[in-house]
Amino acid sequence: MIAALESATGARVEIRSFDFRPLTLEFVLHDLLVRGSEPSAAPPLFSAKTVTVRMRLRAIIERKPLLASLDWDEAEIHLSVSPEGSTNMPESPAHESAPAEWSVSRVALSKTSIFWNDQRLRVGLEAGDLAILVRRTPTGKYAGSISATEVQVRGPKFELPRISFNAQAELSRAGLETQALSWQCAGVTSRGNLSVTSWNPLGLRFSYNSDGEIRELAEVFGLREVLGGRGNLRGTLTYHDKILQAEGKIAFRQLEFRTGQENLK
Repeated sequence: MIAALESATGARVEIRSFDFRPLTLEFVLHDLLVRGSEPSAAPPLFSAKTVTVRMRLRAIIERKPLLASLDWDEAEIHLSVSPEGSTNMPESPAHESAPAEWSVSRVALSKTSIFWNDQRLRVGLEAGDLAILVRRTPTGKYAGSISATEVQVRGPKFELPRISFNAQAELSRAGLETQALSWQCAGVTSRGNLSVTSWNPLGLRFSYNSDGEIRELAEVFGLREVLGGRGNLRGTLTYHDKILQAEGKIAFRQLEFRTGQENLK
């Protein structure tokens, strides 16, 4: 199991113990550590007190990582970027790897803390129908695609609306580049591109184009006065040298909202 995880991630993997429950095709990993290129004394790239993986029966027949569910609890993700721009992402081998395909029907990641250069963000995540296809390229990048439905992110003081998304991307120690990114949220369909040009200092560019019915989205944000209409929002966001810049254009049509006793169109 450790060898399979190391082959899939390119990282060093440690597991204190694991249990296998054959009747439910369930693996429970205890004290899982995934180490990237950080020093041995530094916190690992990923750690979790427990990780529970339940396989589908098809996984045994087809010999593929087809998961019915993935749950982890009390996890920490440590991402670090040096002043020179290097990260603690795992080193990739020089050769190209065969694509690794992962499919998960349900994901629940609770009590997860994400650290970016020791700055902490505590989140929880739920998702359905998660599918990941990834391979390592000869240039040391990770290339592939990821998609999921009904994704919801929660924090101690926030809860984002559920979204479904699909993305194709290349990830490396130098940055991130998406070739195709699309998402749906509360009746609104969006497309865009995200580029991370450097990790430290963080530099990124995000372009987007969103269109759809706005009533459901207005209900999510508690805007009960909005009764209907369509909206389109397009623009770009850039972040560089701790400066955030945004520009865009928003347009509405067939807008209907309530004011007092009357509905206006």
